[in-house]
Amino acid sequence: MNKLNRFIYVDLLRVIASVMVVAVHVAVHYIGIFKVGSIPWTMLDFIIASTKFAVPVFFMLSGAVILSSTREETYWQFIKRRLLKVAVPFLSYSVIAYLYFCFVKETYDFGVVDFIKRFIGGDIIGHLWYLYALIPFYFLLPIFRKFVRAVNRKELLIFITIMFCLNSGLPFLNNLLGVFSDFKITYYSFSYAGAYLNYVLIGYYIHTYVDFREKANRKSIGYLLLYLCCIVFITIMTYIVSEGKLNTSWYNISMLPVGISSIAIVLSVKAWLTNHNVGERLAAAISKLGMLSFSAYLIHMLILRVIQTYIPASYLDTLSTPKAAVFILAEFVIALVCSYLWSFAVSKIPVVKKIL
Repeated sequence: MNKLNRFIYVDLLRVIASVMVVAVHVAVHYIGIFKVGSIPWTMLDFIIASTKFAVPVFFMLSGAVILSSTREETYWQFIKRRLLKVAVPFLSYSVIAYLYFCFVKETYDFGVVDFIKRFIGGDIIGHLWYLYALIPFYFLLPIFRKFVRAVNRKELLIFITIMFCLNSGLPFLNNLLGVFSDFKITYYSFSYAGAYLNYVLIGYYIHTYVDFREKANRKSIGYLLLYLCCIVFITIMTYIVSEGKLNTSWYNISMLPVGISSIAIVLSVKAWLTNHNVGERLAAAISKLGMLSFSAYLIHMLILRVIQTYIPASYLDTLSTPKAAVFILAEFVIALVCSYLWSFAVSKIPVVKKIL
């Protein structure tokens, strides 16, 4: 992989993941109004399953970029530089969302104490949970950067495999056993935090050690097929366990099929770019969109909430399946475009772009 494509695949994955985040939040909002097993419900079930790789990919990209960095800096220099880039926009968008729910939706009672309680409790707007999960890792990443430099490829792969089995494999087996029996495996895992940390390490491992020198196109297609198998499996299992009401247990991003599908997407994109040169203009466009993706992620849910204020979810239940599909697709496109336009506009304002 040439030097340009080596980092363009990271930006491309950022863009793909941010698009999928918008898609999954649109689908999750509407799936509950349809009867389990109906055509609209099954379509949305498939969309949710196919987009759940987004957040694991974000974690993997953090590992690819941060852990592979050769910048020499102290622990606190790293914390200051990296944390400010995330913490300031996190707080800013929390304030924006809070003010929206106070004065537009009128669902919160405005007050500094109320904001602090909601902010600490993660009770302002749902999608910001990712920042609550990511920010604590910033205090660990300088240490893990030393760890990945100290171990060799084989040792790192063993560590990742053990973590993957504990945090994704065993919960998957218990979920599977729970569908067909009452038997469960007793085990101790690192819970969600362990799974997220492992995604960070997997991202570093793929970025540093996985290269595609032969049959890259064939491997890229193979990984896409693996991804497709995973999402079909998740779709089917979600239908089986959803008895009259959506059961989201198979959507969990620490679950084995979601983890495998996420890894498959990263490997597929990296393999594809090995044998496909990206022109300078396209590379610049992808890079720019990649830089805008974080701000687009932060604002997209608020844009969706504004749209959904004027279009109740129950309205779609009165439409035919084709009309409902068009409606949902239109909402997704509008929210996605508006999110990136917002991010682009913010990036052009010198003072504002430092806080948003």
